Amino acid sequence: LGKASSIAVYYLHVKPGASYAGGGSFNPPSKTLNSIRDAIAEDHGKFRKLLSTSAVKNNFPEGVITSGTLQNAPRGVSPDHPAIDLLKLKGFCFNHAMSDSSLKESQAVSEIIRAWKAARPLVDFINKVAKPA
Repeated sequence: LGKASSIAVYYLHVKPGASYAGGGSFNPPSKTLNSIRDAIAEDHGKFRKLLSTSAVKNNFPEGVITSGTLQNAPRGVSPDHPAIDLLKLKGFCFNHAMSDSSLKESQAVSEIIRAWKAARPLVDFINKVAKPA
């Protein structure tokens, strides 16, 4: 996930005090990112609906995690576009924080799978619209 990938993936990051399960595309290459932005710009209502489901809100209270945000509108996009907040993002991920103790519990696998299932609409969206680098 650290390297630019042309696809969205599911992941489990395990680090004492900073573990999480999730899915998305953290730092996609430019061509891929532009195709994601184009799809969002075309139907931002559909994308916002994806972000506002109860599964997303319950599993990812921080919302979309990104590798950064543009200062200005992306090239060719009006700064007044109704989805400019989303179009400025440099990546699209959901992260479900997991405590060290929760990773040791018998329900850890269920919690990870629940997070992955909640992230699936984002992963599917990205993989449907993303053009490979």
